Amino acid sequence: MSKRAFLRALAILPLLSACTGILGIEQATHDPALDEPRGGGGQPGDSGGAPKTPCEEYCATALRNCAGANSLYASSDACLAVCNTFPAGTAGADSGNSLACRMKYAKLAGTVGELDINCPAAGPGGDGVCGTNCEGFCTIALAACPTSTVVNVDSCAGLCARLPDQGGYDASIQKGNSVQCRLYHASAATLDPVVHCPHVAGVGPCSATSTP
Repeated sequence: MSKRAFLRALAILPLLSACTGILGIEQATHDPALDEPRGGGGQPGDSGGAPKTPCEEYCATALRNCAGANSLYASSDACLAVCNTFPAGTAGADSGNSLACRMKYAKLAGTVGELDINCPAAGPGGDGVCGTNCEGFCTIALAACPTSTVVNVDSCAGLCARLPDQGGYDASIQKGNSVQCRLYHASAATLDPVVHCPHVAGVGPCSATSTP
């Protein structure tokens, strides 16, 4: 290259730099953030997430499918606390005092309906399907109120057997002398034993002298 051509090339370089600025052309750079994985399955913005535990799945299903007049729990926290007292059982079971059986009927409540049948079966008592209401009551009460001198492993079944069982269950039954009232307060005692364990034992709203 001649000296004249070389000098001409040097003169052109500032013009090329100015043009790229005017046209918005920027020098390519490497962004390390683009090398990071962007969520499960390779989908941008999909952060994945841990799978639900059996109790989380059950409570999400029960709270969604059994709501309003068929509500089984006062809150998600109450449901999770009660669920932790259930025996696990065998997946798909359609009877017996277990989480697996309750999960089956919670799902059925959202598919076939019949909420007056499926929701009580999915609830804390089991309603004679997923165990008897007394089995459900004693399972929850003994876990929530382990120091109770009235509700203990030796006396709970006999105590419950003497209570009127109204059949069915929903979380609005909070007073009156019945298994259903004790079930509600046993469920509530999993979160607040100081307040509700006396009610589980029959003091206050669930006493023989109280009225629904």
